[in-house]
Amino acid sequence: MITGARWLKGGTTGSASPRACRRVPHATRGVATPAPLRGPGPIPQGFHGRPCPRAGPRWSHGRGVAADLETPIRGRRIPVTGRTTGVYARTGRPVTGERPSLGRGTGVPGGTPARARDVSRIGRTPLVPVRLKVAGRWREVGLKLEQFNPGGSVKDRTAYALVEDMEDRGLLGPGRTVVESTSGNLGAALAYVCRSRGYPFVAVVDPKTSRRNLDEMAALAAAVERVDLPDAHGGYLRARLRRVRDLLASDPTCVWPDQYRNPANPRVHREQTGPEILRHGSESGSGSGGGSGSGCPDAVFVAVSTGGTLAGVAQYLRMVAPECHVVAVDVRGSVALGGPPGRRRLTGIGAGRPSDFARPGDCDQVRHVPDAEAVAACQVLRAQTGVGVGGSSGAVLAAAARYLTERPEAERVVCLCADGADRYEDTLYSGAWLREHGFTTGTTGTAAAARAEVAGLAFDAAEIV
Repeated sequence: MITGARWLKGGTTGSASPRACRRVPHATRGVATPAPLRGPGPIPQGFHGRPCPRAGPRWSHGRGVAADLETPIRGRRIPVTGRTTGVYARTGRPVTGERPSLGRGTGVPGGTPARARDVSRIGRTPLVPVRLKVAGRWREVGLKLEQFNPGGSVKDRTAYALVEDMEDRGLLGPGRTVVESTSGNLGAALAYVCRSRGYPFVAVVDPKTSRRNLDEMAALAAAVERVDLPDAHGGYLRARLRRVRDLLASDPTCVWPDQYRNPANPRVHREQTGPEILRHGSESGSGSGGGSGSGCPDAVFVAVSTGGTLAGVAQYLRMVAPECHVVAVDVRGSVALGGPPGRRRLTGIGAGRPSDFARPGDCDQVRHVPDAEAVAACQVLRAQTGVGVGGSSGAVLAAAARYLTERPEAERVVCLCADGADRYEDTLYSGAWLREHGFTTGTTGTAAAARAEVAGLAFDAAEIV
C-alpha cells in the first residue's frame, strides 16, 4: 500500500534531498466502507419541465417548475445570491436563509462539507439564463452550471462513472487503491467518490493544481503526489502520467481508472449530460431556433480537456438533435484537438496530448480562445452578474459570444460551465496572479469592461435574465 509523504523531483521518487524536492504531506488514510450509495443512473429521455409564467417559453427557470425534476421553485432564480426560501431546483432540498454565492465560497449548493457529500446528488444541474451585450444587441445564453454538483464540477459525473466501471469489471474492490493523474477537479471528485466507496485514493498533481482542490483532497483523506518537471511548453501531463505508471509498477494493489482512455468517461455524458441539456428547453419553444421549435438549442459549447465530456455530449446530440451545432472550445497552445503546442496559463481546459475521445469531426466547429479573452469573460460575468465561473467556462462564454456575432439569427445557445470561481480565487480572480501572468488587473465592473476591450472579447456587458 502507498502511505506517507514522498520527496519528489521531476515526477520521480528516490533519494533526492529535501532542498531539491517538494514534500507534499497528506492525511492518513483508512476509511471504513460505508453503506452503498445509490449513484446517478441513466436519465430518462424527454423533457419534464413546463413553461414558466414570467420567464417565457424559451427556458424553464425562475418561478415555475425546474426543468429536470418538476420541482416547484418559490423564490429567486437559481444563480442569484441573497435571502430566499423554497427548494433547490436540482435536489428538491428545502432552502432557508442565505443562499451561497456562485462567485465565492464553496461553489456548492448549501456549502456541503467535503465529508458529507452524497454521490446520489450528482447531476441534474441548473441552466441559468444570462444576457450578453454582443455588437450592441442583448443576446440570451444559457449557462449549464456544473458547480452545482456536490463536488463542485462536471468531473463529479466522470469520477462516479470511472469508479463504477472499474467495479463492474472486477478491477476495483476491497484492498485496492485508486491512482489517477489530475489537474485538480477530477482529483477532488474522485476523492469523495472513493471515500464513499471506502477506497484509498492517490492523486498525482502538479504545481498548477489550485489550493482549493488540494485542500478538498486532503479533507477527504486522499494521498497527494506532486510532480514538478514541466515539458518544453510548461505542461505537466506527461510527467503526471509517468508517475502514475511508476506507482502501478511499484504497488500491485493500485488500479488506474485512466480518465484519458476509459470509455466510461464519454458514456456518462452521453447518457446524462447531453439529455439534461435538451430537457432544459421548453416543449412549447418559440422562435426560429431549434428547427421544430421543440426547445432544442441552436448551439451547445463545450470545453475540451480529456475530451470525454465533449465526445459524450456530441454523440448524444448527433443522435437525437442533429440540427443542433456542437462547438468544441479549446485554448491556444493546446493540442487536444490539433493545432501547434504552446504555453498555456489556464487549468481545466486544453491538453498537451491529443484527445483519445474527441476529434474535430465530432463537432461542427472547433474554436481556440486566447487565455486573455477567457479571463476577461470570467471577470465581466462575475463583476456584472455575480455568477462566478472557472477559466474553461470563460473560454466557452467567449467563444459563444463570438459565435453570436456571426449568427444574428441564433436564439438558443447553451454553454456547459465545468466549474465555479471558488477554485480560482488565487489565480483568475487574484490581482497578484493576473499581474504575474501579464493580464490587466482589477475586479470592479469598470475594470472588467476595460479588460474585455483590451482582450478583444466579443461582449462588453452581461446581466441576469
